[in-house]
Amino acid sequence: MTAKSEKRRTLEDLLAEPFVLRASVESSVVRALQAQLPPIIPADYFEMFRLGNGGAGDVGGGDYAEFWSIDELESNNQEYEVFQYAPGLILFGSSGGGEAFAFDTTQKGVTIGIVPFIGMCVEEYCPIAETFLAFLNEVAAGLNYDEILAVGSRQ
Repeated sequence: MTAKSEKRRTLEDLLAEPFVLRASVESSVVRALQAQLPPIIPADYFEMFRLGNGGAGDVGGGDYAEFWSIDELESNNQEYEVFQYAPGLILFGSSGGGEAFAFDTTQKGVTIGIVPFIGMCVEEYCPIAETFLAFLNEVAAGLNYDEILAVGSRQ
């Protein structure tokens, strides 16, 4: 995981303009999603849906990111055949390029990181953070996806 020392910013700050959030969803819809996903998914990920049902743009004015809506989570994971190629990962968005954002549920504690869309497998997954807020702060500070994937984490 990266070790940036910049001041940590809040979820609301990081997902403000120029990031564009979709309309928020009812709390009952978020609770239903929480019940469907493994209980180790960080609670702060679900807080995003209090602000908006996913969205896209520059996180905290830094790197671009797209976070999928609740409706897109299941369909996109099925479309990318995540359960076949990278069992234990749950994709939830992308860099807008060749990298998917994912939760790794294969370990005792969940991590949030990146995996390439092309050549997707658990071995190519690279952890970035342990909480959604920490992940957002890393994206806002700027991630060198090519370097992270080149170094890898499960060699």
